[in-house]
Amino acid sequence: DLSTSLNYKNNPVEIALEIKEKILKQTGLTASVGVSYNKFLAKIASDLLKPNGLTVINEEKIIPFLAGFHVSKINGVGKVMQEKMKDNGIEYIKDLQSRTKLDLINLFGKFGAVLYDYARGIDERSVIADQARKSLSAEHTFYQNLSQKDDLNLALERVFNEFIMRMEKKGILEIKSVFVKIKYSDFQSVSIEKKIGMTLPNIKKLFWQKYTGILPVRLIGVGVKIHSIQKENQLELFI
Repeated sequence: DLSTSLNYKNNPVEIALEIKEKILKQTGLTASVGVSYNKFLAKIASDLLKPNGLTVINEEKIIPFLAGFHVSKINGVGKVMQEKMKDNGIEYIKDLQSRTKLDLINLFGKFGAVLYDYARGIDERSVIADQARKSLSAEHTFYQNLSQKDDLNLALERVFNEFIMRMEKKGILEIKSVFVKIKYSDFQSVSIEKKIGMTLPNIKKLFWQKYTGILPVRLIGVGVKIHSIQKENQLELFI
Protein backbone atom coordinates (compact mmCIF):
# COMPACT_ATOMS: atom_id res chain seq x y z
CA ASP A 1 0.00 0.00 0.00
CA LEU A 2 1.75 3.13 -1.26
CA SER A 3 -1.00 5.60 -0.42
CA THR A 4 1.00 7.26 2.36
CA SER A 5 4.51 6.82 0.96
CA LEU A 6 6.59 9.98 0.61
CA ASN A 7 9.28 8.36 -1.54
CA TYR A 8 9.71 9.83 -5.02
CA LYS A 9 6.84 12.22 -4.20
CA ASN A 10 4.52 9.20 -4.03
CA ASN A 11 5.26 8.15 -7.61
CA PRO A 12 4.35 4.43 -7.58
CA VAL A 13 6.31 3.60 -10.73
CA GLU A 14 9.53 5.05 -9.32
CA ILE A 15 8.93 3.21 -6.04
CA ALA A 16 8.33 -0.06 -7.90
CA LEU A 17 11.54 0.39 -9.89
CA GLU A 18 13.45 0.99 -6.66
CA ILE A 19 12.00 -2.20 -5.14
CA LYS A 20 12.98 -4.21 -8.22
CA GLU A 21 16.51 -2.78 -8.10
CA LYS A 22 16.92 -3.60 -4.41
CA ILE A 23 15.66 -7.16 -4.89
CA LEU A 24 18.11 -7.71 -7.74
CA LYS A 25 21.00 -6.21 -5.78
CA GLN A 26 20.34 -8.14 -2.57
CA THR A 27 19.26 -11.51 -3.98
CA GLY A 28 20.43 -11.63 -7.60
CA LEU A 29 16.84 -12.34 -8.63
CA THR A 30 14.58 -10.42 -10.98
CA ALA A 31 11.05 -9.52 -9.88
CA SER A 32 7.81 -8.81 -11.71
CA VAL A 33 5.85 -5.94 -10.19
CA GLY A 34 2.27 -4.80 -10.69
CA VAL A 35 1.01 -1.31 -9.89
CA SER A 36 -2.64 -0.34 -9.84
CA TYR A 37 -5.34 1.33 -7.79
CA ASN A 38 -6.46 -1.82 -5.92
CA LYS A 39 -5.18 -5.24 -4.84
CA PHE A 40 -7.01 -7.27 -7.50
CA LEU A 41 -5.61 -5.27 -10.40
CA ALA A 42 -2.11 -5.01 -8.93
CA LYS A 43 -2.01 -8.82 -8.72
CA ILE A 44 -3.11 -9.19 -12.33
CA ALA A 45 -0.50 -6.63 -13.36
CA SER A 46 2.27 -8.50 -11.55
CA ASP A 47 1.59 -11.63 -13.64
CA LEU A 48 1.70 -9.98 -17.07
CA LEU A 49 5.41 -9.46 -17.75
CA LYS A 50 7.19 -12.18 -15.78
CA PRO A 51 9.99 -12.68 -14.88
CA ASN A 52 11.31 -9.11 -14.92
CA GLY A 53 8.48 -6.76 -15.76
CA LEU A 54 6.73 -3.70 -14.44
CA THR A 55 3.09 -3.26 -15.43
CA VAL A 56 0.81 -0.37 -14.55
CA ILE A 57 -2.98 -0.71 -14.84
CA ASN A 58 -4.84 2.59 -14.86
CA GLU A 59 -8.56 3.11 -14.39
CA GLU A 60 -9.09 4.18 -17.98
CA LYS A 61 -10.74 1.56 -20.22
CA ILE A 62 -10.59 -1.03 -17.43
CA ILE A 63 -13.70 -2.90 -18.62
CA PRO A 64 -12.31 -3.88 -22.06
CA PHE A 65 -8.89 -4.51 -20.52
CA LEU A 66 -10.26 -7.13 -18.13
CA ALA A 67 -12.66 -8.70 -20.61
CA GLY A 68 -10.23 -11.20 -22.12
CA PHE A 69 -8.87 -12.66 -18.88
CA HIS A 70 -9.96 -16.10 -17.72
CA VAL A 71 -12.06 -16.16 -14.55
CA SER A 72 -9.23 -18.04 -12.79
CA LYS A 73 -7.48 -14.67 -12.47
CA ILE A 74 -10.06 -13.68 -9.86
CA ASN A 75 -9.19 -14.25 -6.23
CA GLY A 76 -11.34 -17.05 -4.79
CA VAL A 77 -12.22 -18.67 -8.11
CA GLY A 78 -10.72 -22.14 -7.79
CA LYS A 79 -11.28 -25.26 -9.85
CA VAL A 80 -14.68 -26.07 -8.33
CA MET A 81 -15.98 -22.54 -8.90
CA GLN A 82 -14.55 -22.53 -12.42
CA GLU A 83 -16.53 -25.67 -13.25
CA LYS A 84 -19.71 -24.16 -11.81
CA MET A 85 -19.14 -21.01 -13.83
CA LYS A 86 -18.47 -23.00 -16.99
CA ASP A 87 -21.73 -24.89 -16.50
CA ASN A 88 -23.44 -21.49 -16.55
CA GLY A 89 -21.66 -20.24 -19.66
CA ILE A 90 -19.03 -18.19 -17.83
CA GLU A 91 -15.34 -18.74 -18.69
CA TYR A 92 -13.91 -15.27 -19.15
CA ILE A 93 -14.33 -12.01 -17.28
CA LYS A 94 -16.28 -10.64 -20.26
CA ASP A 95 -18.92 -13.27 -19.49
CA LEU A 96 -19.23 -11.87 -15.97
CA GLN A 97 -19.43 -8.36 -17.37
CA SER A 98 -22.44 -9.36 -19.47
CA ARG A 99 -24.43 -10.47 -16.40
CA THR A 100 -26.33 -8.27 -13.99
CA LYS A 101 -25.41 -8.23 -10.32
CA LEU A 102 -28.72 -9.95 -9.51
CA ASP A 103 -27.96 -12.73 -12.03
CA LEU A 104 -24.60 -13.40 -10.41
CA ILE A 105 -26.02 -13.31 -6.89
CA ASN A 106 -28.69 -15.84 -7.91
CA LEU A 107 -25.98 -18.11 -9.31
CA PHE A 108 -23.22 -17.72 -6.72
CA GLY A 109 -24.78 -16.16 -3.64
CA LYS A 110 -22.93 -13.30 -1.91
CA PHE A 111 -19.82 -14.08 -3.93
CA GLY A 112 -21.78 -13.11 -7.04
CA ALA A 113 -21.73 -9.48 -5.91
CA VAL A 114 -17.96 -9.69 -5.45
CA LEU A 115 -17.57 -11.18 -8.94
CA TYR A 116 -19.67 -8.35 -10.37
CA ASP A 117 -17.30 -5.79 -8.86
CA TYR A 118 -14.07 -7.59 -9.79
CA ALA A 119 -15.22 -7.86 -13.41
CA ARG A 120 -15.45 -4.06 -13.43
CA GLY A 121 -12.11 -3.44 -11.72
CA ILE A 122 -13.66 -2.71 -8.31
CA ASP A 123 -11.93 -4.06 -5.20
CA GLU A 124 -12.50 -2.35 -1.87
CA ARG A 125 -10.23 -4.62 0.19
CA SER A 126 -7.63 -2.89 2.31
CA VAL A 127 -4.01 -4.00 2.58
CA ILE A 128 -3.82 -5.60 6.03
CA ALA A 129 -0.12 -5.78 6.78
CA ASP A 130 -0.37 -7.27 10.25
CA GLN A 131 -2.92 -10.01 9.54
CA ALA A 132 -2.37 -13.11 11.66
CA ARG A 133 -0.51 -15.86 9.84
CA LYS A 134 -2.27 -19.23 9.72
CA SER A 135 0.56 -21.31 8.32
CA LEU A 136 4.28 -21.28 7.64
CA SER A 137 6.16 -23.38 5.12
CA ALA A 138 9.21 -23.81 2.91
CA GLU A 139 9.35 -25.50 -0.46
CA HIS A 140 11.79 -26.27 -3.26
CA THR A 141 11.21 -26.75 -6.97
CA PHE A 142 13.95 -28.98 -8.35
CA TYR A 143 15.98 -28.37 -11.50
CA GLN A 144 15.45 -32.04 -12.37
CA ASN A 145 12.50 -34.16 -11.27
CA LEU A 146 13.39 -36.65 -8.55
CA SER A 147 12.36 -40.29 -8.35
CA GLN A 148 15.13 -42.11 -6.45
CA LYS A 149 14.52 -42.70 -2.75
CA ASP A 150 17.93 -41.40 -1.65
CA ASP A 151 17.48 -38.21 -3.68
CA LEU A 152 14.01 -37.65 -2.27
CA ASN A 153 15.17 -38.18 1.31
CA LEU A 154 18.04 -35.75 0.81
CA ALA A 155 15.65 -33.19 -0.68
CA LEU A 156 13.31 -33.63 2.28
CA GLU A 157 16.17 -32.95 4.69
CA ARG A 158 17.12 -29.75 2.88
CA VAL A 159 13.57 -28.41 2.79
CA PHE A 160 13.07 -29.41 6.43
CA ASN A 161 16.23 -27.56 7.52
CA GLU A 162 15.20 -24.46 5.58
CA PHE A 163 11.78 -24.58 7.21
CA ILE A 164 13.26 -24.87 10.71
CA MET A 165 15.34 -21.74 10.08
CA ARG A 166 12.24 -19.88 8.93
CA MET A 167 10.26 -21.05 11.92
CA GLU A 168 12.95 -19.86 14.33
CA LYS A 169 13.00 -16.42 12.71
CA LYS A 170 9.20 -16.08 12.83
CA GLY A 171 8.86 -17.09 16.46
CA ILE A 172 6.17 -19.78 16.24
CA LEU A 173 4.18 -20.03 19.48
CA GLU A 174 1.89 -23.04 18.98
CA ILE A 175 1.70 -25.59 16.16
CA LYS A 176 -1.65 -27.12 15.24
CA SER A 177 -0.51 -29.63 12.63
CA VAL A 178 2.31 -30.55 10.26
CA PHE A 179 1.98 -31.00 6.50
CA VAL A 180 3.99 -32.13 3.49
CA LYS A 181 3.22 -31.00 -0.06
CA ILE A 182 4.24 -32.90 -3.19
CA LYS A 183 4.03 -31.65 -6.78
CA TYR A 184 4.59 -34.29 -9.45
CA SER A 185 6.12 -33.93 -12.90
CA ASP A 186 2.63 -33.51 -14.40
CA PHE A 187 2.13 -30.49 -12.06
CA GLN A 188 -0.51 -32.27 -9.97
CA SER A 189 -0.20 -31.29 -6.29
CA VAL A 190 -1.11 -33.42 -3.28
CA SER A 191 -0.58 -32.90 0.44
CA ILE A 192 -0.90 -34.73 3.73
CA GLU A 193 -1.48 -33.13 7.15
CA LYS A 194 -1.38 -34.60 10.66
CA LYS A 195 -1.18 -33.49 14.27
CA ILE A 196 2.35 -34.68 14.99
CA GLY A 197 5.63 -33.19 16.12
CA MET A 198 7.72 -31.22 13.63
CA THR A 199 10.68 -33.60 13.37
CA LEU A 200 12.58 -34.89 10.35
CA PRO A 201 11.53 -38.55 10.94
CA ASN A 202 7.89 -37.45 11.06
CA ILE A 203 8.28 -35.42 7.88
CA LYS A 204 9.81 -38.37 6.06
CA LYS A 205 7.04 -40.63 7.35
CA LEU A 206 4.36 -38.26 6.03
CA PHE A 207 6.08 -37.98 2.67
CA TRP A 208 6.35 -41.72 2.12
CA GLN A 209 2.76 -42.22 3.21
CA LYS A 210 1.59 -39.87 0.46
CA TYR A 211 4.12 -40.45 -2.32
CA THR A 212 2.68 -42.78 -4.97
CA GLY A 213 5.97 -43.62 -6.66
CA ILE A 214 4.29 -43.45 -10.07
CA LEU A 215 5.58 -40.05 -11.21
CA PRO A 216 8.81 -38.17 -10.50
CA VAL A 217 8.62 -35.29 -8.01
CA ARG A 218 8.99 -31.69 -9.15
CA LEU A 219 8.50 -29.93 -5.81
CA ILE A 220 8.49 -30.72 -2.10
CA GLY A 221 7.05 -28.45 0.58
CA VAL A 222 7.15 -28.74 4.37
CA GLY A 223 5.11 -26.65 6.77
CA VAL A 224 2.84 -26.23 9.76
CA LYS A 225 -0.61 -24.85 10.50
CA ILE A 226 -0.36 -22.62 13.54
CA HIS A 227 -2.49 -21.10 16.29
CA SER A 228 -0.48 -17.90 16.54
CA ILE A 229 2.69 -16.14 15.48
CA GLN A 230 4.49 -12.99 16.45
CA LYS A 231 2.80 -10.00 14.84
CA GLU A 232 4.22 -9.09 11.45
CA ASN A 233 4.14 -5.51 10.25
CA GLN A 234 4.42 -4.29 6.69
CA LEU A 235 8.12 -3.98 6.02
CA GLU A 236 9.68 -0.62 5.37
CA LEU A 237 10.17 -0.17 1.65
CA PHE A 238 13.38 1.78 2.11
CA ILE A 239 15.72 1.21 5.05
